Amino acid sequence: GITPCVLGKIGINSCTGPKCGDKIQFDGKDIGQVTSAVQSPKYNGMLALGYVRREHAKAGTKVSINNHSAEVIELCGNGSSV
Repeated sequence: GITPCVLGKIGINSCTGPKCGDKIQFDGKDIGQVTSAVQSPKYNGMLALGYVRREHAKAGTKVSINNHSAEVIELCGNGSSV
């Protein structure tokens, strides 16, 4: 079946941004993927948008992208599943 995912903003501890389609991981397991990334003055670093599994879609969840530590900052929209 299809796993419900939620679009979220993810702050990344890296100078270079991930690419569309890069995997978002939690404890070494794939839980989503990046849709886009930009350098964000507001968040003082890299910011990615990505879909993550609903059970990991909470602000403060520690994740990784390309072996860089990252954190779910907030959900986009109303947090509805896709």
